[in-house]
Amino acid sequence: MSRRPIWSLFAVFALPVCSGDANKPKADGGATIGQAIEGACETEGLDLQGGDGGVGSTAGTAGSGKVPLTSSGQVDYLRYIGCRKDFEALASEPIDATLPGARSVKIIYDTAQNDGGVYFQNSVIFAFVSTHLSGNGLPVVPQLASFNTTEYFSPTRRFILGAVTYYEDVGVWALEMAPYDTASASMIATLFYATRNAGFFGPALAFHPTSEAIKGTAKKLPGDIPIVTTDQIYAKIDYQPLNPARAVGRLIFTTAEALDQGQYLSYQSIVVLDEAPNDISVVSGIITQEFQTPLSHLNVLSRNRKTPNMGLRNALTNPTLLALKDQLVELVVTPLNWSIRPATQEEGEAYWESQKPAPKVLPPIDLNPRELLDIEDVTVESADYSLREALKRATNAWGG
Repeated sequence: MSRRPIWSLFAVFALPVCSGDANKPKADGGATIGQAIEGACETEGLDLQGGDGGVGSTAGTAGSGKVPLTSSGQVDYLRYIGCRKDFEALASEPIDATLPGARSVKIIYDTAQNDGGVYFQNSVIFAFVSTHLSGNGLPVVPQLASFNTTEYFSPTRRFILGAVTYYEDVGVWALEMAPYDTASASMIATLFYATRNAGFFGPALAFHPTSEAIKGTAKKLPGDIPIVTTDQIYAKIDYQPLNPARAVGRLIFTTAEALDQGQYLSYQSIVVLDEAPNDISVVSGIITQEFQTPLSHLNVLSRNRKTPNMGLRNALTNPTLLALKDQLVELVVTPLNWSIRPATQEEGEAYWESQKPAPKVLPPIDLNPRELLDIEDVTVESADYSLREALKRATNAWGG
């Protein structure tokens, strides 16, 4: 699929996306933030609610070419985002109405392709980048654990990963990376320039450091890359409800660094952290002092586990939390507010029992057959397509 520089759209299309411009934060440094100008939609004419199609199938001829669809007929990925409709077709749902309307699309820069472009993945269907990359194609993409080790930490990584987030209430288009990503300034700049050239939001795009470490790296970025800080985006917000839920557990204070170094946490812990760690074992709830990005790995885990996750400014020194340190508590995270109170052991036991997965009942093993069977007779293939083809159809992903 060919891609066009966003600048070529300016002379033809002049539909400004100005929601929240009056409240837009000023960029740090000397670079300025411009205005997003919508162009032709890549998804024009497509039924974005789903339909027929399969992995690798395409539909639609608007914009720069055909649009890849998943087996359910949803947009798989785009190489160029021409309008808000394109962005919304791929974006995660807003975290919460009390936040600045944050929606995100995960992006992938594949250095092996060497075409200077990015992939905008469907971030609703594919919560993890590695899942989206695990389909067809070469070189082979490794499993999740190996993928995370190389693609977030290795200086010789194949993929440069990030997300474009639109904070509607403050009118900010931000390029963000996982807070634990160790990408160099050169990698960030490569991703920024490629992303800026691949979307209508290019003139308005700024880089948003999501951790203190990335904030330090951002100081080495070229001067033409605008930087917007978390404090600027959330200037009037102290509370970030990421995954509303209720939990009972022991309130534990620790740091992301301690977890990365192997600190053990019980599944009965409700953890207060300085920032989002690279990974975390199953816990009852999470509170981070640094606000998280909408598609942070930590929040994806919390949603999958159905456990409360919230950001709270100055959480490690919050008097209400400190008064309950190391005690058994009930934490309730709602879209509008949060609450915490002492809990009894009986409440804890009842909660943990309710969270246990249903037992799996397996059929008894039949030990009577003794004959040797040919593998082709054991693995029955469809008359319509091979087992290999069936697996390909069931894997809604594109691969690098």
